[in-house]
Amino acid sequence: MSQQGNSILIRNATLFDPAAGIDRLVADVLVVDGRIRQIGSDIQNDAEAVDASGKYLFPAFCDVHVHFRTPGQTDQEDIESGSKAALAGGFTSVIQMPNTNPVVDTPELVRELTRQNPIELKILPAVTKGLKSTELTDLQALLDAGGVGFSDDGMPVTDESLLREALIFSRERGVPITQHAEDLTIGERGVVRSGQVADSLGVTGWDARREYEMVERDIRLAEQTGGHVHICHVSTHQSVDFIREAKIRGVKVTAEVTPHHLVLTADDVPELGTQGKMNPPLGDSEDRDSLVKALADG
Repeated sequence: MSQQGNSILIRNATLFDPAAGIDRLVADVLVVDGRIRQIGSDIQNDAEAVDASGKYLFPAFCDVHVHFRTPGQTDQEDIESGSKAALAGGFTSVIQMPNTNPVVDTPELVRELTRQNPIELKILPAVTKGLKSTELTDLQALLDAGGVGFSDDGMPVTDESLLREALIFSRERGVPITQHAEDLTIGERGVVRSGQVADSLGVTGWDARREYEMVERDIRLAEQTGGHVHICHVSTHQSVDFIREAKIRGVKVTAEVTPHHLVLTADDVPELGTQGKMNPPLGDSEDRDSLVKALADG
């Protein structure tokens, strides 16, 4: 059998596709003009063949939390470089956070960022103007311009009444409010979790309550309003407990975790040096193990 167009035949790959119910199926995959045409054993075709024996083949990934730093911070990253990195890693769709300069809090900027990009780039525009938690953005106008939800990532929505109003909008429009859960009034914004490591390094410790007490508040507001709150970069076992219990109650809460919080702890910071500096900081082994378990059980 011969196929026309730009074709590639991937042989003997181990396939995973949860949507299609495929779990560890070893098979051939024929792709023609960027679309899967056939999956099966020993496909006969004159397309260019790639031996994927011992390798895994997944559907393309979506990263729901990226920082392409456009506009205003392109010395760190830009849409082109970020898109190339994403595509190289198998991510064909990404969602950019709004904490740029200027902040993505206008419909015009949402439309500009989603125009003619080398990747499917979606935007989470800001919940509050300038990320200042003093006035809501025009949520409907931002949604109409192409926004897929809202976030003040980099900063929390500290004003409870504003977050409540945003969550009501979330319920009515079916979009998430993505929250950087950090209570800025608790302790100081350190770069190492409070404890022996921070003390030994002589640096300001970051109190875990900054995260989990805000997570508890956000879940309470989501439960009261029926809105959907998504918690960014969860790092404490207490946050996991609140999220798990809320899911059991039927609250519309989802969450994410970063790879480094799954594999590293504060004990690794002395060796990592400045590469161990992040927000939220690395936790202890109980936090890490809780996050791993939470990811595994959903």
